[in-house]
Amino acid sequence: MNVSQLQSGFWQAYQRFLKAGLITEAPNPKTANLAELSKTDLPKAYQLLRDLDLHAIDVVLQLKQELQAFQAKAASVRKAGGRVILVGCGASGRIAAQLEYWDHSLQEQACVQAVLAGGDITLIEAIESCEDNPEFADQQMTLLNLQAQDWVVGLSASGESPFILEALRFAQVETMHQPTLVCCNPVATLLARDPGHLAKDAAFKVVPLVVGEMALTGSTRMQATTAMTLFLTLTILPEHFDVYAWRKFYQNLDFSVFCGLTIWEAECFQASQRVTYHADSSMALPILADLTERAPTFNLPRLFHGGDVDNQANVALILTDAEDAKDAWEKLLARSPNALEFQGVPKTKLSYLLGFDLSEKALDSEWKVNLKKAYPDCFDLQRRPGVGVVERDFLLRLILVNHSTLAMGRVGFYTSNLMTSLKPANFKLIDRTIRYVQFLAKQETGKTPEYKQVAEKLFELMPHLQSGESVVFKVLDKLR
Repeated sequence: MNVSQLQSGFWQAYQRFLKAGLITEAPNPKTANLAELSKTDLPKAYQLLRDLDLHAIDVVLQLKQELQAFQAKAASVRKAGGRVILVGCGASGRIAAQLEYWDHSLQEQACVQAVLAGGDITLIEAIESCEDNPEFADQQMTLLNLQAQDWVVGLSASGESPFILEALRFAQVETMHQPTLVCCNPVATLLARDPGHLAKDAAFKVVPLVVGEMALTGSTRMQATTAMTLFLTLTILPEHFDVYAWRKFYQNLDFSVFCGLTIWEAECFQASQRVTYHADSSMALPILADLTERAPTFNLPRLFHGGDVDNQANVALILTDAEDAKDAWEKLLARSPNALEFQGVPKTKLSYLLGFDLSEKALDSEWKVNLKKAYPDCFDLQRRPGVGVVERDFLLRLILVNHSTLAMGRVGFYTSNLMTSLKPANFKLIDRTIRYVQFLAKQETGKTPEYKQVAEKLFELMPHLQSGESVVFKVLDKLR
């Protein structure tokens, strides 16, 4: 989707994309000094993020009756030979892929199937035209050949993703199980914003995991993703996650051991050195999720693609047990990759996906300048008695998200707890950029510029925005 299409589509339905009333989009008063702490007191910053993570975990653990009911339902679907189909966009799609990997790796009778808006390519690169378009949901759901015994669960932090909501409506006609939406905003908020939201219909089930504001404003890859991942893990794989023992371990974890990693990677970034993360395929998905999500959150280049003329990527993931690109993707997913043939969307094709080579063959001498393990031994929990793959990967995902957030804070990619270098590549991120400009402009001048005025300046600048630039401050400069 090019800038003119984004602009046209945004204004056609911009009221629907205004996210200011959502808890998941509001600033968190507890992290107002996050940017400063990332530079001056990393241990305290890590502890602050840990406390918010623990709150998100506790919100899920309080839903005892809901968890028991969902565990029973998932078990009955598995026993009946049905599928638990997890549908997600962006970070929520990566949750779906992770749950599918765990399920297929650990269960004799696997039942989880992940549906990512745009296909498996979105593990690395978002296809915004799919996320924002309900028609693509119909196309992808049709390809699933849904059966009556399948249970479709949509994952949307906001609760408003057009792709997710349409997928659930599609499933309601085709399956006997009540399609379920897992989100992180209250049902009352969703209905107040959209009286026609499917939450009003008894044919659908909505599970709101209201964990509060994100540590980094609007960054739902943080506490919202933590809550949704935990809820689904305890629903589908409860026997593989001793959550109370894990919570105690996380609460007592010494985060000072990660500060050196965070300082090191921030220094690499500032020196334009490239960092390579090495992992075997069994623990690669949490790392890939973090590396991918840095791009839209901080306006960074995506991972390197073989078709790129100019390789600007600053991080890479290498699967140490993969022979080539095809082998890497099959081991990463524990299945063959799903590529789609959407008309007019060439990036959904298999040939494009395989251009992201995660094997060591992809490394040239330029990457080997900084060829160093970017995760220390403390990430490898396999040597700890009683720690399983799910518990290890869940911890790894949390540590990496917090690490990269603080590393980018040290580089200066957000102010206070407000993203200022995000990439406005879809309707949600365009709206977020506009609101952040309004907020900072009011702080500076005492006056809030009109939404439409800010949007016009943003659309003028978007074709010229370079990786690493702060779109928020560029728009502010334009307004001045």
